[in-house]
Amino acid sequence: MWFSVVADGSGFKLKINKITESVAHLHYDVFQVPDAPFDPFAEAEGLFFSDPDGEISTLALPLETNVKDIVFTRLPDKQLTREASLKPSLARTRFPEVQHR
Repeated sequence: MWFSVVADGSGFKLKINKITESVAHLHYDVFQVPDAPFDPFAEAEGLFFSDPDGEISTLALPLETNVKDIVFTRLPDKQLTREASLKPSLARTRFPEVQHR
C-alpha cells in the first residue's frame, strides 16, 4: 500500500493508493478527515509519530473498523538502500569478535 501526505493551503492532502482525502489538524500530532456525507473516512483520525530528529516516521490510520489502526512506516531514502552506497560505510565499520562457549 502506498501513501503520501502533502501540504494543501492550511491543511493537508492524504493520498492512499488512488484515494485522496483532505485532512485538518485536530490537536498535537492528530489530524482528522472532515465530516462529509457518504465519505467512508469522514471524521477518521490519523496519528503521526516522529523520530528523534523530529521527522515523521509513521502514520496510524483506522482504515478498518474490526482491527487496530493500520500503521504505515516511512521507508528510507532509496539512495540509502543501494549496495554501492552502503559499501564505503561498511568498509570503515569494525565489528568486535564474538566468542561462543
